[in-house]
This record gives sequence, C-alpha cells and structure tokens, in this order.
Amino acid sequence: LSEAACVAASGDTATAAQGSDKFFVDWVHERCSKDCEGSAPCGGLAQSWDDLYEAESACCDMIPWIAREDCVYTGIERAL
Repeated sequence: LSEAACVAASGDTATAAQGSDKFFVDWVHERCSKDCEGSAPCGGLAQSWDDLYEAESACCDMIPWIAREDCVYTGIERAL
C-alpha cells in the first residue's frame, strides 16, 4: 500500500488529493512523473499500485531504455 493510498484510506482526503510529490513511472508515456496535480513534472496522482520513488533518478532506473534527458515528464510529447 503506497503512502498516498494509506492517507486516502485513512480519510485524510485533503492530503491524499495533493499527492506525495514522489516520482512514479507513467507506463503509458514511458516517463517518470511526480505524484501531484499541476504543471510538469507533475503527472497527476499516482495509482495505488504505482511504486513511488523519492528521487527521479531512482524512477528513471526503472525505464533504462529511455535516455536520462528524456526520462522525466515535461508536459511535451516526445516523438517516437
């Protein structure tokens, strides 16, 4: 159970709605996003099944086929 999911389950919806500010892999876009609402690198709130990482480098380690300079979500779609 992620920290964000635990907070949400405890009924503290104000904190849960803000996210954890940790990084998670957005598998649809193959980028690391921050668990938060707002502009990039925020990618929305992580799902309960998403692993959360304190540092973007740890998140980027999970998708090694993506170049480090392209790893973190910027809000701009990359060409395939």
